[in-house]
Amino acid sequence: MHYTEAFKLALQSLWANKLRSVLTLIGVVMGVASVIMVITLVNGANKYVSTKLSGYGADVFTVSRMSAGHLLRRRITSRVKNARSSA
Repeated sequence: MHYTEAFKLALQSLWANKLRSVLTLIGVVMGVASVIMVITLVNGANKYVSTKLSGYGADVFTVSRMSAGHLLRRRITSRVKNARSSA
């Protein structure tokens, strides 16, 4: 089968199944657009975070892992201290 014959057969198939062709085209366009959108959002978020963190010095920003219970106790303790100091 020659390329021109295959191309004519493909066009005839597309013309015969118009709805299926249009729905397939819409699906492909939406898929490509969603992948581009996700990649753009991730790159933008990375750039935003890196610019915000670059404004801090090396000795200013510290990341530590704490349990949720520890944070809850810390909030309760600070509220009790604030209530006692205001009374």
